[in-house]
Amino acid sequence: MAQTITYSPAYTLVPTYECFNRCDYCNFRRDPGTDLWLDLATARQKLAKLGRHGVSEILILSGEVHPHSPHREAWITRIEELCQLALDLGFFPHTNAGILSFTEMARLKQVNVSLGLMVEQKRNLSVHRHAPSKDPQLRLEQLAWAGALKIPFTTG
Repeated sequence: MAQTITYSPAYTLVPTYECFNRCDYCNFRRDPGTDLWLDLATARQKLAKLGRHGVSEILILSGEVHPHSPHREAWITRIEELCQLALDLGFFPHTNAGILSFTEMARLKQVNVSLGLMVEQKRNLSVHRHAPSKDPQLRLEQLAWAGALKIPFTTG
């Protein structure tokens, strides 16, 4: 029996490497307040070059801004703007930005073909002892909310 394998060429945009989690293994994150966020003009320049390379999907992969940070609204707005820019340029945006509120997920649904979140474990692991948003119950809650919102969702 023949199987069809598909592939969607993708490109990753990182709005910020800032993250309030401190996973023991992570070399992605920057301390909150120490990273410059990706601006829309730079993102537009990067995306404009991709069409001729066959890229169709834009992965918005972000560090996590603390849910109670005064910068949280600006962060979710920037992600939303990057997704809209990707759509306007003919790409399919997919966002993986960590734990989101129900309202944030509903907002991002409007400008994404799918959302995602790494569900790395079903129980607390010592490598995540300084990463409050890696709590397995919070991550599983995101799956339930994605279902309630009818959002295509990947868990990586």
